[in-house]
Amino acid sequence: MSPRLPLPTSSAVPVLSLLPTSHTPFKLVYASHGRWPLSPDAAQSSVRSPVPLRISVLDSSFNPPHLAHLSLAQHGEYDAHLLALTIGNPDKGRLEQSAVAVRVEMMRALALDLQRRAGEPGGKKGWANVAVAVMEAPTFTSKSRILREELDALAREQTERDDASVRLTFPVGPSL
Repeated sequence: MSPRLPLPTSSAVPVLSLLPTSHTPFKLVYASHGRWPLSPDAAQSSVRSPVPLRISVLDSSFNPPHLAHLSLAQHGEYDAHLLALTIGNPDKGRLEQSAVAVRVEMMRALALDLQRRAGEPGGKKGWANVAVAVMEAPTFTSKSRILREELDALAREQTERDDASVRLTFPVGPSL
C-alpha cells in the first residue's frame, strides 16, 4: 500500500476525516509541506534529496504531548521528523476515536511548534520538516515494518527515483 498524495498540509483539516481505517494501517494526518519527507528546499527547487532520507520517528502515546516529546524530537540531525501515534496496543486495546482525535490535534500543535522553533536562533532547519502519522500496529516490529514500507514508497514517489529509501531512527525516552 503506498501513501496517498496529496499530503494533508493544513492543520485546519478535521482530524476524524484523516484517521486510518481497518484497511489502512498507516496514515499521514499532517505534513509541513506537500513533498514531505523531502526537505522544504528540495520541494521548492531542483535540489536533490539524500538517499536514504534520514527520518526520526518519535513513536509515543502523546498522552499528552509534553516537553520531553519536544526534546526528543529536537535531538539529532535528520532530514525529516515523524511524530507517530499507535492507536492499537496489545495490552490496552484500541484507543477510542475521540481520544485519538484529541491527541492528534495536540500532535499537530507540537509539529507546528517544532516548525516555529526551526526559525529561531539556535533552531535547526530539519525541525521544520515534520509530519504526524497514526498507525494501527500494536508491536514494534509491525510498526517498523509498516513505516519502512510506507515511507520507502513515499520517498520513491516524492523523489521520482526507484532507488529512494529511508533510514529510520527511533529516539526513546524514559518509558522504554
